[in-house]
Amino acid sequence: MSFLSRLLSATVLGAALGSGSAIAAETEIGEVMQQEFLGAEGLRESGARESLYFNTDVFSSETVETGRGGRTALRFLDGTQLQVGGNSSVVLDRFIYDPDTEVGDAAITFTKGLFRFTSGDMRNKDAAMVLKTPTATLSIRGTKFLLWVAPKDGATELLVEEGSVFVIPCGGNAVFARRSEIIQVPADCSGASRASERSNPPGGLDDAGPGGDDSPDGGFGDSEPGDGNLDGGDQGTSDGQTDGSGNDI
Repeated sequence: MSFLSRLLSATVLGAALGSGSAIAAETEIGEVMQQEFLGAEGLRESGARESLYFNTDVFSSETVETGRGGRTALRFLDGTQLQVGGNSSVVLDRFIYDPDTEVGDAAITFTKGLFRFTSGDMRNKDAAMVLKTPTATLSIRGTKFLLWVAPKDGATELLVEEGSVFVIPCGGNAVFARRSEIIQVPADCSGASRASERSNPPGGLDDAGPGGDDSPDGGFGDSEPGDGNLDGGDQGTSDGQTDGSGNDI
């Protein structure tokens, strides 16, 4: 079934919102929007593992993983976009959306690595979208943000690009972050605090350079997602075909 067809028929999922019934495991919730394949893989709840090529469906409870230098970009049912940098892992717990009412329910767990999140059309996202890291929960307000989760200890760093985010650490004080603000939550969950600058690396939110085990090693700069290329650049007229170094062929 095409992504558009699933989107138009998502009222089936919307009915589950009203009834509170359980959603069947491995429901299709989106697709890969990045044209260039850079090694990302998906591990389904069933144990099946697949390469995440352009237009590949992604499912509830699926874990998306990238290696060093890898990356991918996903688009969910309401148009929400998630870019995943190198050496990263994220669990797509659930994503339910009714396009008629623009109401839904979603949960995503950022386990480690580098991410850019751009919210979509879900009207009740403030209350219904649960975004977590090992050390914090993020409540969004019409938002785009960069996120770094340290692989070794789950320390979290957030840069708000648009909108605002309420950062609730696993312990200590919470912080309401607005555009251009940087929030850090240490591994000991002693609270969320504002920072004057980003850590770089480990913890750099826009540096794709080589580094130690904590280095993102696969970032995506400060530009728009565009057609799914994490660098935000124009892939020209080659329909996403590259020579492996990002150049059109």
